[in-house]
Amino acid sequence: MRQRLPPTSPALGPPYYEMLNFIDCGAVGAVTLAQHLMTETKVAVKTTDKTAFITSHRETNILKTVHHPNIIKLFQIINTTESCHLILEYTSGGSLYDWIQQNIVMEEEARAMFQQMLSAIECCHHKMIAHRDLKPSNILLDSERNIKIADLGLAITYHEGQRLRVCPGTLPYMAPELLLGQGYECPAMDVWALGVTLFKMMSNTLPFLENNMKLKDIIRSGHYICPASFSEGLKSLIKKNVNSRSQRAAHS
Repeated sequence: MRQRLPPTSPALGPPYYEMLNFIDCGAVGAVTLAQHLMTETKVAVKTTDKTAFITSHRETNILKTVHHPNIIKLFQIINTTESCHLILEYTSGGSLYDWIQQNIVMEEEARAMFQQMLSAIECCHHKMIAHRDLKPSNILLDSERNIKIADLGLAITYHEGQRLRVCPGTLPYMAPELLLGQGYECPAMDVWALGVTLFKMMSNTLPFLENNMKLKDIIRSGHYICPASFSEGLKSLIKKNVNSRSQRAAHS
């Protein structure tokens, strides 16, 4: 007989939901697989405590704003005195990061996935929203390997031409301008991160590798070498994203 996880709130227990399995634990909360009992739909429950209120509130507001087939859907919000529970679309394919570790990615398939990523981020940028932490572990896959952009806790709304100085994100995916201390524009940094993600998909390595201090210098230089196995078309596509800020801004 299947052992149910205890609900962390009455609203997450019968007759509404059945908590099934623990999925993952991130920087600001845990994710649990659950089933909506009336529809038998599986959902992901992302739980954060009130100490992460700003991150949770930001992610909630942005998920209410953006609606795109390649961005994770928000179904419901359940607030308690101690926690915030986001009822999200469940993606059975796991993260893009795990999929890259387990598969040899063909260029045609990578291009199709990359186009879905671009479409989702263009939707965000059209609404003046930047993700700011794009990387394979924050990109999920459904059962048919369609892309689902997730983990928008660091996302932010911005104004045209606005330059920010706070630098969130993950170092190997950060654009050079984030490390120069002169401010950055949000769309260009997302485009850079997508280019690094495409490089990772096709090689299971990163274009910029070193210890943290030298890594910053290498990223600032923007110099990287593509493997010989990359086609000219793939190299060109990566270059459009992992390139100068002005060219990335134009491409976005």
